Amino acid sequence: MRLRALAKDTFVYAVGNTGLRAGAFLLIPLYTHTLAMRDYGLLATLLLTMQILGIFMGLGVRTAFMRFSGEFAQRGQLGRLLGSAYALVLTGGAAVTVVALSLLKPLFAAVLHVAEPGPFVLLTCAGALAQTLWMLTVSYFRAKNRGGVFVALNGAVFLLLALCTAVFLLVLHAGLKGVLTAYMVSYGFMWLVASAAIAKAAGLAVNRGVMRRLVRFGFPLVFSMSGDLAIDSSALYAMSIFSGLDEVAVYSLGFKIAQIAVITLILPFQLAYEPAVYGVVDSLVLRRFIAEALVHLLLVFGVIAMGIVFAFRDLMRVVAPPDYGAAYGVVFLLLPGVASIGVQYIGESLLYLPGKTKLSAGITSGVTLVSIGLNIGLVRLWGMHGAVLVYNLAHVAIGLLLLAVGMRHIPVELDWRRLGWAVALPSGDLALLWALSRGPASVFYPAAIAVLMSTLWCVRQLGVVDLPFWRKKELAKNAA
Repeated sequence: MRLRALAKDTFVYAVGNTGLRAGAFLLIPLYTHTLAMRDYGLLATLLLTMQILGIFMGLGVRTAFMRFSGEFAQRGQLGRLLGSAYALVLTGGAAVTVVALSLLKPLFAAVLHVAEPGPFVLLTCAGALAQTLWMLTVSYFRAKNRGGVFVALNGAVFLLLALCTAVFLLVLHAGLKGVLTAYMVSYGFMWLVASAAIAKAAGLAVNRGVMRRLVRFGFPLVFSMSGDLAIDSSALYAMSIFSGLDEVAVYSLGFKIAQIAVITLILPFQLAYEPAVYGVVDSLVLRRFIAEALVHLLLVFGVIAMGIVFAFRDLMRVVAPPDYGAAYGVVFLLLPGVASIGVQYIGESLLYLPGKTKLSAGITSGVTLVSIGLNIGLVRLWGMHGAVLVYNLAHVAIGLLLLAVGMRHIPVELDWRRLGWAVALPSGDLALLWALSRGPASVFYPAAIAVLMSTLWCVRQLGVVDLPFWRKKELAKNAA
């Protein structure tokens, strides 16, 4: 239960998670330069739809798998747990596909601006199922603390996705359907290979009792896990209907770039954070550990956010044609909401530890429903800027509500002075960089470096990273 161990594990998972997610981002220049702007907007909508469909297909069993993996591993039954989880995902995938191709078909026709959305929806569902099964499979290696295998597998799936996408777009000229097929083929093939290796080593089995246990714990999480994606999807759908797919394309590019902070920090942090807290009985060490993790997560996020806006000031011209120029401003505007996702994961953990998954789902679902309504109204009035406003309001609200309610169940002693500086310093820096970004490059880049160095000096002088609690011998011994 040491921050150093958490930081190490976060770095390991950052490498692996980047391999998994990098395909979607590193292929953006291929998409934007080979597809028409309207088609890229359509693709962005379908890829986000793929993610939200995957949440419903997964039934929350991936988080449930991690929650119970330690218990089943001790009994030598991890293969039974994974096999039961596979059965649930395959069942959920079939059900969601049927619903999407029937009841949701009119919605997809309106959003995608195509007369016959069936082929696009079917390929999107297939890709979502393949991704969901793959994410569950690599969770097996997380549970066994085999970080090297996790990294290698995610690197392999990225290479396969990049190769398949290039073939379908540049050789076969298959367009949007080719991109969706590449997702289905890449993740599906890697799932078959990895699950076959697991079956040979540990065996796979399906048990109804285990399935019921996974569903009881995991199904309420569907609503909290899908909250973020429902907010994002409703924004894209509203923009598509009211503003057109060109505006969806610009917003989506800015959104993808802002999500680099999620890929490189927040999701790897979650992957390392969950095993660190869920396997420990509630104690003073646990509560203080969570408080320190929150402060340091926000500080590191500030540094990464500054790096993103620093790099993409001119790199944006390489990533996409000039018509996408407004996406750089979208990156700045979305960062507060992105930072709140990390707060959300910590707040969720405070509710998951005592098993309050329904309470977490209720909070997320309530904010999500309000946000969907706001997206319909504000996007219609202000286009992408309305979507940015709703994104930030929704994610900040979810993060703060989960943290506040969770602290009633697991009291966490937050150091408000240090936490305040961890928020204020990066916020001020990003505001300053936004103002400087409109000037010449000869001014922006030296000034940005000076701002970062000044901030790091302030962090040290103000004691924001001071950890006297962790230096106490007795607590360090208990945390080891």
